[in-house]
Amino acid sequence: MRYLAAAGAVVVAMSGQGATTDQYLPPRLVEGPAPAPPGQQIVGGGEVLLDLTVGMDGQVSAVERLRVTPPYTDLVAEAVGSWRFSPAEVPTKEHRRRRVESHVLVAAVYRPPAGYNGGTLGEPPKDVAKPPPSLPMPRALIAPPYPPTGRGDSTVVLEVEVGPEGNPDAIRVVHSGGGFDSAAIQAAQAWSFAPARLEDRAVPVYAYVVMGFREPIVAGRGR
Repeated sequence: MRYLAAAGAVVVAMSGQGATTDQYLPPRLVEGPAPAPPGQQIVGGGEVLLDLTVGMDGQVSAVERLRVTPPYTDLVAEAVGSWRFSPAEVPTKEHRRRRVESHVLVAAVYRPPAGYNGGTLGEPPKDVAKPPPSLPMPRALIAPPYPPTGRGDSTVVLEVEVGPEGNPDAIRVVHSGGGFDSAAIQAAQAWSFAPARLEDRAVPVYAYVVMGFREPIVAGRGR
């Protein structure tokens, strides 16, 4: 498995480098902000799944909510709606390429600001729409542990290359959370996906994973 770190870079199927005209090239993020950190008054964790429609110009034309947890859904949707991608391309019969509209998965999981072994309050995640087959849907959203040496809240955004078998073939940090990056990568390594399918064929695609860390509330220590 390959891990590529690019702290400070912005950014989910194959790189365009070395691609031939008979390959599908999925959209890949070029630029865009990370989701804003949640407010200190938010007492629960959450899961968010979004389906981004990316037009032939690389702009996000629609954000479909698949799984929601208030208020995290709005935080993530607001950020990714302004992302810009290299548009998807498909081969043509003339052995050329043409741009097409495509879909991109954004999956976010936020740890609750609870004690290391305690529970927390908050709304449970709710599925509200069915994903298209072109999205690599995670079978489970595995949250990273809060690093023992961590302090404060942090957000890490990862680009995960999901192979045709549904495994994370490569992981790249696109928005660094400093000392939280390793925990985010290790958690994403354990994820598995239902492969993305294009015309009944499994294809490698990129998915974007947001890992939100909330500092645990420990008895006798303030945040």
